[in-house]
Amino acid sequence: MLAYQVGESVMDLQLAWFDRAGKRLGRLGDKGAYYFAPRLSHDGKRLAVMMGDPSADVWIYEINRGVRTRLSFGGLVNSEPIWSPDDQHIAFMSARQDNRNILYEKLSNGAGSETVVQESNVLLSPTNWSPDGQFLLVDTGAEAGITQIGVVPLAGDQKGFNFMPSPRSPFRFRL
Repeated sequence: MLAYQVGESVMDLQLAWFDRAGKRLGRLGDKGAYYFAPRLSHDGKRLAVMMGDPSADVWIYEINRGVRTRLSFGGLVNSEPIWSPDDQHIAFMSARQDNRNILYEKLSNGAGSETVVQESNVLLSPTNWSPDGQFLLVDTGAEAGITQIGVVPLAGDQKGFNFMPSPRSPFRFRL
């Protein structure tokens, strides 16, 4: 299954489902809303997406019912939602007014409060979760034009590390 966004302006955005032949199968959400970084849960039943303009939050759609729940609160922009391997948690980045970027983890059903995974004065954009659920792969955006791929532990006393610098800015990485 493939999820992507199309539109010439913010007013034209619409989440939609397509089959492999390109035939539209259905729509999700309101037309005209600002959607970014849609991510399907591993079981295909929910969609995490960043919504809003100019400030944005992470929302979770229950696809079969078409119901959405707000997952993040606060910050200028809450973005880049990533599902844990068991779909029970979401990691996301929150950009704050004081130029801090906070990497959070929260239960995907919205219960409870988020847990701070790491704070930084550089970008901490999660790109994937390790299959064992122990690490997050992040784009640290250390310098303009250079992507630093970081590995951030989620538990224990392990330290994070930069995995590799890249002269280009790759879009997504997988562990």
